[in-house]
Amino acid sequence: MGGCASAPAEKYETTKEVADLKAQVDQLQKQLHATGGQLSAAPAGPAGVGVICTLFFPDAKLPCRYARKPGGCQHQYCNFAHDATNLTRFLGYLASAKSTLDICVFTITNDDIADVVGCGAGF
Repeated sequence: MGGCASAPAEKYETTKEVADLKAQVDQLQKQLHATGGQLSAAPAGPAGVGVICTLFFPDAKLPCRYARKPGGCQHQYCNFAHDATNLTRFLGYLASAKSTLDICVFTITNDDIADVVGCGAGF
C-alpha cells in the first residue's frame, strides 16, 4: 500500500504498542481486501471530536472533477474515477467542517484539497 506514513518503532514506548498498531493495520488491510478497496462510511467520533476514519492513499484512480459538478461528467472516454474514492471522502470530510479546520502540513499540493480549504470549507 503506497502513501501510508509510518514512524520508527522507537517512537513507541513498548513493543505491545507496536504490535497493537500492526494488528490495526492488518485488520484495515483485510477489510480493504474483503470489500474490494471500499471502506464503509466513517463513524462519527465521540461528542465534539468529529469523524474518525483511516483513509489509504493513493487511490487506484484520481476522481473526475466533472463528476462532482451539476450534470456530471460528459466525457465519453474519461479515465478518471466517477465513484467515491478515498480522496472524495476526505474532501467531503473537510467540506463538512462547521467552524474551524486545524491543519498541520508544510504545503498542500493537491488542488482539490486546496480549493476546499481555501473556500472556507463551509464556515
